[in-house]
Parts: sequence; structure tokens; C-alpha cells
Amino acid sequence: MKDHGLKVVGSFIWGNKFDTPDSLHRLLDRIFELRLSHFQVGMFCPFPGTDLYKEVSNLIFVKDWSYYDIMHVTQFHPRMDPYTMQSTWIKAQKDIWSLSIMIKRLTEFFSPPINKLFCRLVTPFAEAEFKEYLDVLSTIYYRKAMQALPAEQ
Repeated sequence: MKDHGLKVVGSFIWGNKFDTPDSLHRLLDRIFELRLSHFQVGMFCPFPGTDLYKEVSNLIFVKDWSYYDIMHVTQFHPRMDPYTMQSTWIKAQKDIWSLSIMIKRLTEFFSPPINKLFCRLVTPFAEAEFKEYLDVLSTIYYRKAMQALPAEQ
């Protein structure tokens, strides 16, 4: 497709019940091998009213719709705690938008200077946004772990 002048854009979802932190790294390696013009990696997000939502409804711990944006963990995962899932995805986003990766990829949609500017503008916002959410996830995970402990005699 690229040989014929078409830009190839990929959209990927990570965080299904079979995914692990390592599977995200393998996905990114494969995406970089494909040399797509542009791509995004969103997080599994079971939107209310969908079959996926019904399937995982007993695992959902976030009812606030503002977090249903494919960037926030909204449900418990069978292979990762919410904090690990969120922080793995955040690290991957930092890697994706890092200057070194941008220069390496030399995407067709954005020139390296624009990518560098984008990364510098977005990173502080993303870190502030997700720091607060990671604190919330840490608390949720702690509470769930405490509930799993046997009751004192």
C-alpha cells in the first residue's frame, strides 16, 4: 500500500484477558516492524451497552464515563492488577512518542520537529493526568488485596 502512495494507519487495542505487560512490548515491536504511517494503541475499554461490557461487568470498578476513553483502566484484569496495567500502558505511550522513536520511525504524518514538539507538550499533561489516576488504582488494588485476606480469628 505504501508503495502505491497510500498512508497506512493502524489502531490497536491492548488489555484483553490474554494480554500481559510483555504482550504490549511484543505488539509495539511488531507495529514498528510494519513501519505504519501512524498508529495508536488504546486500552481495552468495555463501553456500557456492548457485549464486552456485559461479559466483564463483574470486573468493572469505574462507573465514571469520563474514564471510558481507551486510556484508563476501568476493570480488573485476570493477569495484571489495575496499577500494573495502567503504568505499563503509560510507559508504552512515552516510548511511542519519545524523540528517539520518532526519529527512528520518521512517520509520514508528522515531521520529527513536530513530533518533538508534540511529545514535549503532551508528556507533562499525561504525567499529571495519570499520576492522580495511578494513585486511585493503587488504592483500589490495596483495598481488593485487603478484602482477599482471611478474617482475623
